[in-house]
Amino acid sequence: MKYFLTLCSFLFLVQMGFSQTEFKRSQDWEAIKSDAKKNKKLIFLDAYTDWCGWCKVMDKNTFSDKAIGGMMNQYFVNYKLEMEKEDLGQQIALKYAITSYPSFLVFDSEGNLVYTIVGYQAPADFMKTLFKLMNPSLLEERPGYAQKFDADQYPDFYLKAMGMKGKKKFPDAEDFNKWISKNKNFSKEVNFTVLKRFYYLANEKTQQLFWEQRLSIDSLYGHDFANDLASNMTYIRSSSFAKEKKDAEFEQFLAEKLPLLDDKKEMEKSFKFYYYGATENWKKLDQMLSAKYKEEGIEPVSFWNQKCWDIYEKSNDTALIAKAIGWIAEVCKVDDDYNHLDTYAALLYKAGELAAAKEMAEVAITKGKAENLKVEGTEELMEKINKALEAQKPEE
Repeated sequence: MKYFLTLCSFLFLVQMGFSQTEFKRSQDWEAIKSDAKKNKKLIFLDAYTDWCGWCKVMDKNTFSDKAIGGMMNQYFVNYKLEMEKEDLGQQIALKYAITSYPSFLVFDSEGNLVYTIVGYQAPADFMKTLFKLMNPSLLEERPGYAQKFDADQYPDFYLKAMGMKGKKKFPDAEDFNKWISKNKNFSKEVNFTVLKRFYYLANEKTQQLFWEQRLSIDSLYGHDFANDLASNMTYIRSSSFAKEKKDAEFEQFLAEKLPLLDDKKEMEKSFKFYYYGATENWKKLDQMLSAKYKEEGIEPVSFWNQKCWDIYEKSNDTALIAKAIGWIAEVCKVDDDYNHLDTYAALLYKAGELAAAKEMAEVAITKGKAENLKVEGTEELMEKINKALEAQKPEE
């Protein structure tokens, strides 16, 4: 069956023809919608900025891919918009609180936003995303959004933060929460948009307002937006508990909120990894990391590198440091990235394995320089290692 699906997918692409993605440019939203209606296609909007490096990588690696291009040209009308300089780009960025680039927005021919993608995707991953877009059940309905652009509806601090009034200036938590306290109804598009943009400033009262209206937000603005906000609100509250080391309150809160999130098991792991690391509960973190390694192995390597680095920076638990050395060694076998090698050298140094630490630091520096990377951090580590080795030499 797996072979059959792969073969069908290949034949499907062959039928479409192969060419790189063809993008159009326009500042006329009605004309873009008319183009989609005429061709009976979805609108694919590449929302980019001139300063965005990953936007350029997306153009070079992914949109130039002929299989990707064949599929996109067949099923979408494709447009590019610079989101900070072009008028229509600014209006769309305001309406949907777009701040991360590249972002890719998919609209139906009526101009309703039905799917969002954030961040660079390599061709293989992006092809999977495109196949998802062929499934109508995965496209979101967002009746809470009006069919118009109206910059005048937003508060002044939102416009300033979005760069609409000169240099960007962001509100403080007090101003944001004060405004929300007077604009509590998130069924109003402007109120929801401001919350979506500045959720990280939400105090406990604003968080509670969100949870009280979570189901309404889901039905009005899409399950994906509502779930992302729910995850973020859970993280913010967990962070508050971590600062005060309120373990029991954290566990109770998580038990209440997890049923309201997608991917409950993975989200539980994610929040607990964060909380135990933030509170430096190395015993719990050791248990979770050991279980994850046993069940899932060393992928994704970026996760393991980050956790091993956290252990290097914060933990003095010798047993955990020893385990971390084993984990990062496995990471380096899979991917001998400069950053991974640097983490490996740092952990060996912390464990007092100075000769091995020096050897690994040399490998990391050589690798980093060959790739034109900044290696000052590893060079500073090498100085520490050399001093420690010098101190070990017997006095003559």
